[in-house]
Amino acid sequence: MPLRDEYEAGPGTEDYSTAEEFPGEVTFPVQRTTCRLSRAVLGLSPDRLLVVLVVLIVIAEGACVALHLLLKEIPLALEVALETTILLTLLVPPYFFIYRPFWLERLHREKEIRLFSRQLIRAEEKSRKNLARDLHDEFGQVLTALQFGVETICNSLTADQQHMAANCGRLSAMIAQLGNHVRDVTAELRPTMLDSIGLVPALRWHAKQFETMHAGIKVVVRAEDAAERLPPEVEIAIYRVCQESLNNVVKHARARKVRIDLRRAPDMLTLSVRDDGVGFAEDRWRAPFASPSGFGILGMRERIADLGGLFEVVSRPGKGTDVRVRLPLAGGEEDR
Repeated sequence: MPLRDEYEAGPGTEDYSTAEEFPGEVTFPVQRTTCRLSRAVLGLSPDRLLVVLVVLIVIAEGACVALHLLLKEIPLALEVALETTILLTLLVPPYFFIYRPFWLERLHREKEIRLFSRQLIRAEEKSRKNLARDLHDEFGQVLTALQFGVETICNSLTADQQHMAANCGRLSAMIAQLGNHVRDVTAELRPTMLDSIGLVPALRWHAKQFETMHAGIKVVVRAEDAAERLPPEVEIAIYRVCQESLNNVVKHARARKVRIDLRRAPDMLTLSVRDDGVGFAEDRWRAPFASPSGFGILGMRERIADLGGLFEVVSRPGKGTDVRVRLPLAGGEEDR
């Protein structure tokens, strides 16, 4: 059974919309009647709504007074029933016509936003893959042709044109530098190693590249090379979480050491990216829109939630940060 985060664990996920608004969905007569009454009541002004509630209270109190006049001595059970009736008269209309429609609307909107967010992540990943392929194929061929052309020009220089050899050398070096930059950008967009040989080698390669680019930060990858490959969507999600976590280490953590632990069980994949940086208050990652850096955390959380997993950030000021992921492997797609 896939693990769900708090947004998908709440009650009341039933659809309350009408068939006219969402074609193809089935609604029941009672459901449609409740929606119409809710909209009618919500369409009232606050003053009129208050008048309706007061009228209901007066009717309930009038019924109680009439019973008191008709019956000289009211049994205790009947008195309790009358008081309960008054209480329900006060609470039921606000719940069914005010609170419940707003609550269901909020659940419906959260579901739509979450679905839209996941679609954006998938579209972004597809665009990254296509752009990386185009850069590798088109720019790689053009740069290779330019390199051969410059070398051909250098080899065809005559004795009285040797002063141009230095310019050809500089041009050749610039082309090589541009080729290296294109390869770096391609690897950042979509590492070919991830598709060719798997997640663990790609993580080790990325850790070495990270240490080269950011001197003073040591990255240790602890993972076992499994003979069986993980599903592509799982590999790219775990890779992106590690990639974004290392980016956050550079931007915010001021850490000196990062440890990536990846463990695979028959039915569960666990990931931990832990640093020894400055840390932060845990409530910050639960409100990702509070800071610009929170969008990276939001993206990681949505990637893992899309696969039915759990995403968690454990951190305290001065104690470092631990990004944790638990992702089900067996039957995850069917359970979703």
